[in-house]
Amino acid sequence: MLWFVDATPDFNELQRILIYTEDGARRAWAHLHLGRMAIDAGRRERAIRHLNEALHLDAGNERARKLLLGLQEKAPRAKSWLQGVSGLFKK
Repeated sequence: MLWFVDATPDFNELQRILIYTEDGARRAWAHLHLGRMAIDAGRRERAIRHLNEALHLDAGNERARKLLLGLQEKAPRAKSWLQGVSGLFKK
């Protein structure tokens, strides 16, 4: 499997990555896609958890950051966390 391809993977495949993989980049990718699936299913809190974890593993993940910003109006915790992470990289 090419884990970096933009096609949305199968839910079970994403779960296997989280269970069996220690590679942070792959885990961030899995959390990003689980977050996208949660958004599509209307599960905002779950989406926020997955997107936060994707950013925790890969602070430069712009896709996760943009999705969180899109959720910020409905979930202020996402905005405050994102602001905190962004502050870590300012000089």
